[in-house]
Amino acid sequence: MTSKWTGVAAAAVAALVLAFGVPTADAQLTKDGAKCRSTIGKSVTKYVATAWKTVGGCHKNRDKGKVSNLTDCNDLAVADAAKGKLAKAAAKLRSAVGGAKDKCNPQGPFPPLPNVLAEFGRCPSPAQATDDGGATTGIDSYSELSNCLIALADATIEMASKEINGLPDAPDQLLSKDQLKCRGAIAKNAGKLVATIGKERSKCQAGTDKSLGPISWVCGSADPKGKIAKTIAKTKAAIAKACVGSKSELNAIDSCGDTVAQLQACVTDDVAVTNGGGTVAMAFELPGNCPASFPVLFNAGYGAQLTNSELDSGHNGGAHDVDIVDAFQSAVLTACDPDCANCVVTEDPSPGYCRCDNDLTIICDEPFVADNDDCGGNTCNCFFGPPLALSSSGTPVCVINEITGPLDCNCDGITGECTGDCKIGLASRLHAGIGQTKPCPTCEGGACSGGPRDGLACTVDATHPDFGPGAIECPPDPGSKISDLSIALNLNHGVASLPFGTQCDAPLAASSCACAVCSGDSTVGCNSDAECAAVGAGTCTSNGGGAARYPNACSDGVCGVDFDDPSGQEGICTGGDTVTYCDGHLRQSGKGLIPCSSTADCDTLASECDGGSCGNCTLEQGRDCYLDPIEAAGDPSPYGGDMGAIFCVPPTSSPAVNNAGGLPGAGRVTINFDYHGVCDDGVTAFEAPGGSNCPD
Repeated sequence: MTSKWTGVAAAAVAALVLAFGVPTADAQLTKDGAKCRSTIGKSVTKYVATAWKTVGGCHKNRDKGKVSNLTDCNDLAVADAAKGKLAKAAAKLRSAVGGAKDKCNPQGPFPPLPNVLAEFGRCPSPAQATDDGGATTGIDSYSELSNCLIALADATIEMASKEINGLPDAPDQLLSKDQLKCRGAIAKNAGKLVATIGKERSKCQAGTDKSLGPISWVCGSADPKGKIAKTIAKTKAAIAKACVGSKSELNAIDSCGDTVAQLQACVTDDVAVTNGGGTVAMAFELPGNCPASFPVLFNAGYGAQLTNSELDSGHNGGAHDVDIVDAFQSAVLTACDPDCANCVVTEDPSPGYCRCDNDLTIICDEPFVADNDDCGGNTCNCFFGPPLALSSSGTPVCVINEITGPLDCNCDGITGECTGDCKIGLASRLHAGIGQTKPCPTCEGGACSGGPRDGLACTVDATHPDFGPGAIECPPDPGSKISDLSIALNLNHGVASLPFGTQCDAPLAASSCACAVCSGDSTVGCNSDAECAAVGAGTCTSNGGGAARYPNACSDGVCGVDFDDPSGQEGICTGGDTVTYCDGHLRQSGKGLIPCSSTADCDTLASECDGGSCGNCTLEQGRDCYLDPIEAAGDPSPYGGDMGAIFCVPPTSSPAVNNAGGLPGAGRVTINFDYHGVCDDGVTAFEAPGGSNCPD
């Protein structure tokens, strides 16, 4: 990360530290203060352990069919409803810290032990409302502190549980014995690991505090007896032993990975270790740190079978259920309010996705600046991943998605949930593809394969599940460009919706279609006359010379819900319409890639397929279509989630591309992503909620 961007983040975080009013480091502990801190540490550790047992027990009962599959076991209030053990633990914590058996107010008058309380300036998101009832919007009393700590524990544990335990539908009916065993191992061992971290580090800090030295949190990485390391090893071993099966079988358990290695990493290192470290640290301080950046990792779709990521475009269904690239990372910088909420998110060029327009091998760090020093006075352009390979209805294209301006987004620094739309402007530069099984040049063995840089050095930026590794350094041939399309992505954690709001073309002019282009500017896709009027471009009535606009390509015009799709938002023709594909070369999702009318069509492309054969023309699949209204559901998750967007795609200058997908037409994308907050040093993973592990 360059000095310019790091400086911005450092200044923002420094201002936040001052806003929190963190006490000076030389405040001295008293005997009563040490006892108070020990009480808070023990109470919080017990509460956190009880909370993890509560969600784990609920998931166990749900998996065995002892409670309804409608039970949301990641909601602590729901999980605790039957036994009430967590409610009792909360009452004990409140009593010991600021309540009837208060160990932090030995003399009675307010403010008690101010040096200890001063370690807790504010209660950050998502529990910021708990400290607003006193004299200030910060933590004014131990009573407010106990409420803050309980709320933070609840929120972060619910987030963590959602990430690793998930919530599969009717698991007692749909999952195998091995899958249920894997789920049980994850819940049980993650809870044990969090509890071990809390117990060991709380005891470590209590021992340190007995010396009555300066108040400080010094046990954030402590493991004095090696018990944490042993528990981490046991957790990973338990997952390896219990979690067996294919990627789709492991994915069905609804945890955070679909291989053993992924499950070990995300359950143990990403979630349990982070949650354990964050919740024990908050018992001793809330220092006012907020994440300085979020490395965001976009995940490929592999169809609806594994993640929700996929791209649909056009009205005829030929370009629906298309996978996106996997492991494309885009780090974003944040400047948050004092509660680590309402963070302004901007594009960060540090991952290497910004390149000079005169030489794609040169990484630049000042995007959208025309006279750029890194580029010798040329423009620094940023890309939304490497070139995107698409192949639908026998028509391959390679798309360079260039970001046309700064990302406009407002998100919570702890939960990652975004408010409203995250707006990304893209200039999508369409090129004719190399072939149906290789639309874009790839980066293999450190060298470009295909395109104008064929044979030259490259570094993989992301991998397409169907078409292999790609790199910004391996662009398509400039002479193959078809069109430039302007796309506005308004990604949202909620439900995006687009009605069929325009009149279709003849002979179905009496029907409604989702998208058209403005009569005065065929490059502007639209869903209503108001959109065209806003830019002075006439009315939303034209197809811009593209394919004739129909509601769908169903033979009877009827699009129904595709009940095989878990989102409930995909449509399929109900009249028995099918598309036939070669059965020997499929997408990673298992869906067809190469359409055919006979096996001879498959034989024609044999040289493009693995093993020199594309198989036979036998795979029949239903024809996709859009429901009215078109919807895309997002879902905020503690370490990522889904965001969806719907937009209108103008026609290209290629009749083949327009007819293959049905353009102009609607586009819909759902992107699954992971993110983890990073401290201001740009390296250390932020431990929510307080970020006590961030270097000074």
